[in-house]
Amino acid sequence: MRRVFEAVTAVLLVLVVAGLLAVALLPLAPAVFTRTTPLVPQASLPAVAPAHVESEAPAAEAVSRSAVADAVEPVLADAPAAAGRLFGAVVDVATGDVLYSRNGDEIGVPASSLKTVTAAAALSVLGEDSRRATEVYLDGDAVVLVGGGDVLLTDEGIEELAAEAAEALAEDADDDGRTLHVVLDDTLFAGSTLSPHWDASLVTSNNIAPVMPIAMNAARTSEAKAAPRASDPAMSAALAFHRALAAALDDTGVALGDDVVRGGRGAKAEPIANLESATTVETVRVMTEDSENYVAETLGRLVALESGQPASFGGVSAALTAAVENMGVDTAGLRLVDASGLAAANRISPEQLAGVLAAASVSGSRDLREVSYMLPIAGATGTLSERLDSDATRGKVRAKTGTLAGVVTLTGYVVTDGGRLLTFSFFAEDVPGALGDSRDVLDAAAAELAGL
Repeated sequence: MRRVFEAVTAVLLVLVVAGLLAVALLPLAPAVFTRTTPLVPQASLPAVAPAHVESEAPAAEAVSRSAVADAVEPVLADAPAAAGRLFGAVVDVATGDVLYSRNGDEIGVPASSLKTVTAAAALSVLGEDSRRATEVYLDGDAVVLVGGGDVLLTDEGIEELAAEAAEALAEDADDDGRTLHVVLDDTLFAGSTLSPHWDASLVTSNNIAPVMPIAMNAARTSEAKAAPRASDPAMSAALAFHRALAAALDDTGVALGDDVVRGGRGAKAEPIANLESATTVETVRVMTEDSENYVAETLGRLVALESGQPASFGGVSAALTAAVENMGVDTAGLRLVDASGLAAANRISPEQLAGVLAAASVSGSRDLREVSYMLPIAGATGTLSERLDSDATRGKVRAKTGTLAGVVTLTGYVVTDGGRLLTFSFFAEDVPGALGDSRDVLDAAAAELAGL
């Protein structure tokens, strides 16, 4: 049985390594299935030359602990004091062994590296091809817009949903002179919409908005990445739907009132329109590429619901912790208070983060293995587009960046020069000032791994 397991693991590793190296730089998948253009304009991406992988070999030659230590330890040990307190871990994906640990079992603040856990949980629990539906019901005089967890709605998607609803309403019109009104049902999520662990500045600085089960453009007021976030994302989406519905009902004889109110739908309400979201894997990619906090928080709540937990911060904590445990990773000391990593109260060790990515890569679940391809590509995409962009590292590292006040993290995959797949997680904490030195040191450590 052990030989069978090892053979299967070897095959999975060949597939994962080949996929990580044979990088095809395609535009991001549409944020909503009706969209024909990306969520934001995409710049042309630099070419990434695929590295050679010996497909006939079950795995590349192992990297020794001493080789990893000789490569990484000097980078961290000789870093300037301005880089902060440095610790981390490196794991061999093929064996699951920790090849390097500089206080790697220390529980630290992950910042947005936590999104790797959210990605793994979303793909394993929800499934890569799953979608959410935004639905419209007719309940007497009420046109009820029901949020189903899609927070990447666009103007085009809202207009399509309104057009479908208007067509049904026009066909059902009974000329009794009644006036319809729009009702917003955003009750899918529970509890507080803002975490008590989030500093108020995170809202005013546009990092997050109240977490609700329906929103447009990740709660932004337009499709631009720098656009401000709405103070009430669900109501903003409902008002956009109201405007689109009013326009679609023009000249049909169906009257629509001016107001939008919150409420629910009765047992006899009839569905008249729906719009499906992007798939989970597409949504996860939006979260990881751009470190999109709002998407992370909504994915966390959807994972909680699917896991039988309330769609609240407490439910998210329980569901994400269970997902980590189900991957065979030790959860001792783990404390997850949100899904985005915005909270400085989150606690996880580099070994746990690297362990999650390693377990995902060799999982028997195709959905979970997709995590390997979700992280930004060094020198090419997302938050790594301008980092690790030398010829020696570009395309060989996929990693999630993390930044909070006094904290910098980097967590991901690297394929060594010898073709071995490793996972790593490096933390810089207690950074006394600007974060540039910390980023440079963590990038240098990842680059050393690529050169092994």
